[in-house]
Amino acid sequence: MDPQTRGLLIGGVSSLTAVALGYLLTKGGKKDTPVKEEKWEAPTEDLLSVAGGKQQTYADETKSKHASMADFLLQKPSVILLGDVGGTNVRLVLRKVYLHDLDKPSEDIKDSKTDTQPWASFEVAVANFLKDFENKPELWPQAAVVGVAGPVDNNMVKLTNVPHWPMVDGLSLAQTFEIPDFILINDFAAAGYGVLTLRERDYERLTDVYPQESAVKIVIGPGTGLGQGLICKGRESKYYDIFPSEGGHVEFSVRSEEDWELVQFAKEFIEHSDNIENHRTPNNKINRVSIERLCAGPALPLIYDFFAKKYPELQRTLETSSGKTFEQLTGEMIVDHGIKKRDPLCLKVVEKFTEIFAVEVGNTALKTLPYGGIYLTGGVTAGITEYILHSNTFLENFYAKGRQEEKVRKMPIFIVKHEIQLGLNGAEECARRILASKL
Repeated sequence: MDPQTRGLLIGGVSSLTAVALGYLLTKGGKKDTPVKEEKWEAPTEDLLSVAGGKQQTYADETKSKHASMADFLLQKPSVILLGDVGGTNVRLVLRKVYLHDLDKPSEDIKDSKTDTQPWASFEVAVANFLKDFENKPELWPQAAVVGVAGPVDNNMVKLTNVPHWPMVDGLSLAQTFEIPDFILINDFAAAGYGVLTLRERDYERLTDVYPQESAVKIVIGPGTGLGQGLICKGRESKYYDIFPSEGGHVEFSVRSEEDWELVQFAKEFIEHSDNIENHRTPNNKINRVSIERLCAGPALPLIYDFFAKKYPELQRTLETSSGKTFEQLTGEMIVDHGIKKRDPLCLKVVEKFTEIFAVEVGNTALKTLPYGGIYLTGGVTAGITEYILHSNTFLENFYAKGRQEEKVRKMPIFIVKHEIQLGLNGAEECARRILASKL
């Protein structure tokens, strides 16, 4: 049995197993009692328009109206809306899940991935996605869970890297789309739930260390931003709980003169560069440089320009060979040219980025002691996976913790394969927990 599966069985099972299985077992002895089938209906327009005390009234009346939801959920497949929303893409999936048959795989009804920036708001994106199901109540979602790249507070979030969107409000979305539960969670909270669904085939091992049972796990990864999440299980808990983090916004750690020069360069670059990646956020004046500024997708052109000016002998062959101006260069182009073409300048960028990434993973590891596993994910991680696996850069910098090196050497590290939909799988796990709580 692989260690991840073993960990799940011992302490990391989903609450669908922990809660719903208990329900099913207690119901098992009542075979002679027929289960009443009741068609689930979304809250009515009248219910959604009640004025004054809206939140409590909505919750109370919905609960009363669907008192037999448990029977319904166990008789028919449940339809859920899942989302993974960041500064680059909006991914939405309508999916069937089977609470009454734990071995039956879920089925996708619709899957859509679009650019984030053209949408005026998240509500408009959801409305466009669900428009095909307005007259199909059997396919309308009973719950929605969306992982979003930003700090969620009271089921509301202002997306960090989508400044033109208004506040996203889960309660408002629930009422607008007549979905009883519309839950927003941090995208790396979703990734954390996703970690609990992984199997051995879903990741690459960076070390030979095995995870300790019931120990802390972390998930961390650079994409448009630098996400981090904490996965913990209390001594008396039956399953892991997920805790989001905004650790990507702590200060960048300067370890060398080159790092100091990079920080000074970054301030000027972020405020004034017209590179396409830098335009993902406004060119505002800044007085600090967070780790996310130098360890996420938009940092790759920044580091590229820094090295190109610091080492003019390194020719900018990516620009000349591709016919692109610097303003048009993306992080993906730089990584691809460095790893596949072995271009010296681009490869130096990949090396520096990997160093920064490893240092931050090590810093986070010392704060959380994740003997249950460190899970690396994110779009940039996918691009540099081969470099991480086949060079010493990552592990050398991860282990460089002085007196604490012995501790970090005991922490297992996994790279989640890019094809694994960690955020969506995690959103599904969270949705299952919500539906299971109704049983």
